[in-house]
Amino acid sequence: METINGLYKTECIRTTMLHPGAYKTITDVEWATAGRVEWYNHSRLHSSIGMVPPVQYEHSHYAAHEPVGSITSGRNETRTGSGHGCAVVRTSAGSVRETV
Repeated sequence: METINGLYKTECIRTTMLHPGAYKTITDVEWATAGRVEWYNHSRLHSSIGMVPPVQYEHSHYAAHEPVGSITSGRNETRTGSGHGCAVVRTSAGSVRETV
């Protein structure tokens, strides 16, 4: 955890590589943090998982381990998602809803 915090401070907060100058408000820091988290999870290539972004690896992992078209709750629903947090549920009637 300490390494991630150190990288965040070095690459996002203490340099001007990703922004034009000093942050002026807390909102500026929040936006920079959100951008950093987005990049870290969705674009950063990770060598120990085959040089793919973590989110792509996670989706591939769960797609390989969840049966396609599974029936849940007896309502003919297909769930997709990472298995953490919310998931998209498609019913046999074609409607889509999010669950938490």
